[in-house]
Amino acid sequence: LCLAKNRLDNDWLIRFVRSVPQASFASSLRELDLTGNEITDAGASVLIAASDLDRLERLILTDNRLTIGGVRLLRRRFGERVV
Repeated sequence: LCLAKNRLDNDWLIRFVRSVPQASFASSLRELDLTGNEITDAGASVLIAASDLDRLERLILTDNRLTIGGVRLLRRRFGERVV
């Protein structure tokens, strides 16, 4: 699912993560591209806590507002699936 460069922020991410279980695409969601948005470490925490994202094979967060610490936490949760 490509949601790149849409000015998405942490509040949007919270709503998205809450809606994933009911979404028609939930069982087939393997890639989530959030490149070039406005996601910060607070948004990273939302992703880390989202058990419905366990099936992701690739999580792309390039060009957001993440710190090195936020990226490390994401890597701890998702491993090499985070780009």
